[in-house]
Amino acid sequence: MKRRFDILLPQHEAPAYEPSCWRDDWHATGQSAFALLAKFQRLNALSCKALRDYFACRDGRRSAPGDIDLRDARQFDVWRMKGVFRLPLEDIACAFVMPSHLASVIALPTLRWCDRCAREGVHLTAFQIRVRRSCPVHHTPLEDRCPQCSHEIPFRLRPDVFRAPFACPSCGTPWIAASRDLDDLRVDDAYRRTLSRWAAGRVLAGERHEPSALRQCAGLGGWPSTRSLRRWLDRMQAG
Repeated sequence: MKRRFDILLPQHEAPAYEPSCWRDDWHATGQSAFALLAKFQRLNALSCKALRDYFACRDGRRSAPGDIDLRDARQFDVWRMKGVFRLPLEDIACAFVMPSHLASVIALPTLRWCDRCAREGVHLTAFQIRVRRSCPVHHTPLEDRCPQCSHEIPFRLRPDVFRAPFACPSCGTPWIAASRDLDDLRVDDAYRRTLSRWAAGRVLAGERHEPSALRQCAGLGGWPSTRSLRRWLDRMQAG
């Protein structure tokens, strides 16, 4: 039986967020939600649950889901991500696979990475696109299994993966070997310029070609098309 004053309380209180840290020089153009959240987790020494509570979209639930698809922007509070990471909505959109309702068709459910980008502490959303076999920056083959145990790594925000997100959840072998240290994931300026040139080329290509949403995202190496990005931004602004 409820006490009288309990009836006046809301059923689902908004979560109280602790102050957090972020470093702008840890971000790179086109970086995936996996990388953004893993870096934020490391910088703030958070558990996977705390990370989910920070960024997951609750949709009226008391707690965030325990297993979240990192391809799908609809699963996250993008406005909170925008504020915490101090990024424009366009950059938050590029951390996910667009359009969101085709994310499971366009992109793989398991992690793929470029060894050379990993040495810079970077993982790009473009690596997850099914039709892509090589890094769009270095044009080298993408890795898709742990080099030690050959297991795939789920592209999801869940406890076994984000216990140590820069390592294989099955055997603990690191898949990312940053050139400095995992506590110093600054993106090198020369590499950042290379990424910016690649991103600019993808956007220009998207403006010249307007095929179907699926061909846009697959053909442009995972960079959101002008049309799908504009629609997504319009929905976010309206909401």
